[in-house]
Amino acid sequence: MKNLLYKWGDIIFEKDVEKLANVFSVLGSPIRIKILSLLLERPYCVNHISKSLNISQPLASQHLKSLKENGFVICERDAQRIRYKISSEEFKEFLNKLISEIKKLEVIK
Repeated sequence: MKNLLYKWGDIIFEKDVEKLANVFSVLGSPIRIKILSLLLERPYCVNHISKSLNISQPLASQHLKSLKENGFVICERDAQRIRYKISSEEFKEFLNKLISEIKKLEVIK
């Protein structure tokens, strides 16, 4: 098979590797990691996110757009605001587990 790269639990194909590389690319931004960490607490509007992270609202919006386009966050609209939240409980659990495992490796202190 030409597109087969290697076996890693399941067979990994070239298209899967490209998708995985895109995930790492999206998650490779410190601002996006901070946004996701904040959203692990609860949903927030862009104004709260920008103030909490001490970044401009347009910059926060740009990063939220990328996170939304890649399926990491979703929007909820209430009467006057749009609140962003982690897209699923499974992804929230994954992020918490990832943070926990990285702390065990002493990469994050």
